[in-house]
Amino acid sequence: MISRTAKRQTKTKSASRYSPIRGGFPRRIQNPENRENTKRKTVLITGATSGFGAAMARRFAQAGWGVIATGRRTERLRALVDELGTETITPAPFDVRDVDAINATLSSLPEAFRGIDVLINNAGLALGTAPAPETRLDDWLRMIETNVTGLVTLTHRLLPTLIERKGLIVNLSSVAATYPYPGGNVYGATKAFVRQFSLGLRSDLHGTGVRVTSIEPGLAKTEFTLVRTGGDEAASDALYKGADPLTAEDIANVVCWIASLPPHVNINRLELMPVSQSWAGFQVYHDHVPRRAMSRHEADAAALESSSVELNEWRNQVATKPDTVKTHGGSRAWLARIGLNAKARDLHDRQSG
Repeated sequence: MISRTAKRQTKTKSASRYSPIRGGFPRRIQNPENRENTKRKTVLITGATSGFGAAMARRFAQAGWGVIATGRRTERLRALVDELGTETITPAPFDVRDVDAINATLSSLPEAFRGIDVLINNAGLALGTAPAPETRLDDWLRMIETNVTGLVTLTHRLLPTLIERKGLIVNLSSVAATYPYPGGNVYGATKAFVRQFSLGLRSDLHGTGVRVTSIEPGLAKTEFTLVRTGGDEAASDALYKGADPLTAEDIANVVCWIASLPPHVNINRLELMPVSQSWAGFQVYHDHVPRRAMSRHEADAAALESSSVELNEWRNQVATKPDTVKTHGGSRAWLARIGLNAKARDLHDRQSG
């Protein structure tokens, strides 16, 4: 027989193992490292000068990680270092499109930051919202070089380290990888590549212990739209106003949670949207109606223009067949009989009277 005291002790031990922590996750998930591995882990975050990247740098630093923050804007990297401290974060100023700069910077990292456990491929951009025939080829090429070539280059460079340390790769894709929209063209295609590349890496790295995750956010308020529209603040404000979009901190919390999961758990893909965002129906083109719904003013102008043409046709009828017009009861009745619309008849009355 087990005494009541022993039962209470057993129950207490079991409960403490899975006691809740902030955020609602079990305690053992919060600290997945093996008992013998108590060394600080290191994460490399690309595009850490703003948006998701800057928020992730702060979140991982808060969680006790060492952070390598990369980006093109050196002054913003310095500001992060001043904020978080040189023991926590080290700057790595380079453009992901510059292979030589990547190699030189990684080779000169401080010793305390060389053991990279997590790579977060966050750097990326969208340029323009125009349909394909109206876009600039330079914008397309820059998106491909940044979102695809740069990501692949850095990943390839760090694979030996990540395999050695049984690390994690987090690639920032987008809902645009799955749901196309007008003006998304090459941007959506690059993010579809990122998602598929992530799945391909999972397959190729099978058995190595390396985890790979594709994060696919929807509407999120960052500098993204400002960059996409060439600095149009009004367009950015209009997009986010009243929508309660995702924030950079939302994404940072999710990515930090993924990095904290036990090493046997892999999130393959994770799609996130604000509650205010969902899917729209397919667009269907009809060749007998305007491609875009016209405003009331546009419709009136088009009808008036059409009426003027019809009215001229009627005048030709009057000039060539005056007897026919008289037989049918006068000009306004004749307009109605030959099918001219009400606007044409009103236009006739105004011009006649």
